[in-house]
Amino acid sequence: MSSWRVQFGAELPFVVVQLPGFGPTPIAPVESGWSEVREAQRRAVDLDPHTAPAVTIDLGERDDIHPVNKREVGLRIARALRRVAYGEAIVPTGPAVRSASLEPGRVVVSFRDLEGRLVTYSSSQATGFELCGAATGTCRFVTGTVEGDRVVIPTNDVTPPARLRFCWGGSPVCNLSDGSDLPVGPFEVALR
Repeated sequence: MSSWRVQFGAELPFVVVQLPGFGPTPIAPVESGWSEVREAQRRAVDLDPHTAPAVTIDLGERDDIHPVNKREVGLRIARALRRVAYGEAIVPTGPAVRSASLEPGRVVVSFRDLEGRLVTYSSSQATGFELCGAATGTCRFVTGTVEGDRVVIPTNDVTPPARLRFCWGGSPVCNLSDGSDLPVGPFEVALR
């Protein structure tokens, strides 16, 4: 993005369309190159104030790398552009992770860019979370409870987890959103 800005001599806005769901739905926590790319996309957007994300994790096709619902992808790009290119005071995408902190017996995950409050679909619990140690292959599925603009996840651990992942894997099942009806995007964060 910075090289394009230099080449065009302007502070160009960008929208990064995050990779959609593609591949198997994980039945256990997995390491995923596809998810690593999504995470790199999320971090690039977070570092650049002239960039916005278009989360498409929920629009993918397990067996087709190209989402069929192009119209919805286009609408999400347009929404993000309204914020980053035209300065409209709207949330560019669904809720995004703000922080995740380790407290005695629980992890508290805070979100930003909400419209209304967090909601879960098809369950009273927020699904798609994983608590992980520092090493590869140490993640386990967990659920959390929505409390306003945050999710609280019990740890029940003797050894405190080091990181938290959400919506990880090829085509994960994630049920967390807000009043925008847009999904919380995938992420991995260190626990503090």
